[in-house]
Parts: sequence; structure tokens; C-alpha cells
Amino acid sequence: MGHGSHALKNLDPGVGARFGRMNQKPLHIVSAWASDSHPTLGQTNIDERSNEITAIPRLLDALSLSGAIVTIDAMGCQKAIASKIIERKGDYCSAVKGNQTTLFDELKNAFESAMSPDRPPKRLQKHEVSDTQKKPPGRYEKSIYDTMPVPKKINDSGDWKRIRSIGLTITYRSFSPDDWGDGEVRYFIMSFTSDAERFGTAVRQHWDIENSLHWVMDMAFREDESRIQKDDGAENFSWLRRLAISLLKNNETRNGSIRNKRLRAGYDFEFLLEVLNAVAA
Repeated sequence: MGHGSHALKNLDPGVGARFGRMNQKPLHIVSAWASDSHPTLGQTNIDERSNEITAIPRLLDALSLSGAIVTIDAMGCQKAIASKIIERKGDYCSAVKGNQTTLFDELKNAFESAMSPDRPPKRLQKHEVSDTQKKPPGRYEKSIYDTMPVPKKINDSGDWKRIRSIGLTITYRSFSPDDWGDGEVRYFIMSFTSDAERFGTAVRQHWDIENSLHWVMDMAFREDESRIQKDDGAENFSWLRRLAISLLKNNETRNGSIRNKRLRAGYDFEFLLEVLNAVAA
């Protein structure tokens, strides 16, 4: 992985090829993505009568998680999945939403209590990240990350494997750096000790799979428009596209978007060799 405990493997569902026949459904895939070096570490299909909750443990069994933080969306915030990550020697950082109502309310109450001016201060860590440059289209962002050791009530009642800390993020988005308004609040549970900076890094890098994989698959490779449907062709081409993305992202010999690099590799044989040489490097 290269960065030890700072490396992330993001698990997130993605849509493979959409089929042309009316009796066939899109190929749904769960992917594991390493945020540091941009390879797709693995993927598995979601059975037609199942969902990500049953597919994620199968994918985790195929991965070496030692020293990695696994970030998962709220859908994957399940006790069995948390236990599987710990069993595979990794750490988890899982978003908590309405699918875990009791846990969500406990986290909300814990942070409200910790931040209350009428109560003794808690062991609360804070980390803030601000974008000083405008983000297209003319937008500013600021995020605040709070963590604290897991309260005894949550640790005793949840049976979450090796839960050690809880996290809160508040994300502000604005068209002016002087007027932030209300922020978006999210809650998390983690298996590593309270560390607001490490938590903030994990949360920010989680979205790398959306920006660097799913968005590129849709916009640069037009995967949702694919009509490949024979045998295992849709899944095989999905793997090839992910490999191509990793090679193109890791190529530093030329500047340009993934889409432009892909086009250039199609007609410039020397550049194609430069891209493929990233494997040897």
C-alpha cells in the first residue's frame, strides 16, 4: 500500500455495463479502491437477489487489510462487516445514518453533551480544513472534524467489534468565504483511537473513489452506455477499464485529464508505452 496505516481501501458500489436486452439488469459491482496509489484492489458482483451488505464480506476476504483503514458508506455500517475488517487485520471508519437509528441517536447525543457549555469538557479533539482557493463553479468549502473516545454506553450496548472512537464532521459550502451558513453534519464510528486529523484524512480520501473512479468511469469511459452483454464480457471489461484508469492516473509524463490521456494513448504509440511502463515502475 505504501503509506502503512494511512492507506485507505474504499468499498463502494458501482454500476458496470447497462445491458441492451429488456430482461437483463445492470451489472452492480462493489469495488475496493486504494486512495494512495489509485489501483482497484478488487471487485465483486452483487447478486440480483442480494445487496452490498452480503457482497462486501466476500470482497474483504480477498483483500489484505493489514495497516489499512477501510472506509465504507452508511450501507456498509454493519456489525458483521466491522468484525470482518478487524478479522482481516484492518481498521474501519464507517458512516452512521438512519439505517442504524439507535447508534445514530447515541452518537448525536454524545457529541451534543461533549460540546455543551454547561457540562465539564470532554476529551474532544478538533481538526479543521479550509479550501483557500475557489472550487468550480466559484465555491468554497470548509470542514470541521471532531473525535473522542467511544462513550461507555455505546461500547457496552452495540457489540461493535473493537470500536475505539467516534467522529463528527461538519461540512460548509459557500460562494463566499465570509458567509458559510449551516453545515452538513455526519457521524462515524472508528476502530482506531481518537485522532481528529487522521479521521479527517480518512473521510476526505473516502470520496476519492467517487471522484477518481466512478465519475471517470461514467464520463471518460462512458461505462453506463456499454452494451456488452455476452457471457462474462461486462465484468471483464469493467476490470479492464479500472486497470486503464489506474495506469492513466499514475502516468506523470504528460499533463491532461484522464479522458485526454486515454485518447492520446489510442493514437500515440510512444505515449501508450509510457502509460504501460507505469506497471514496471
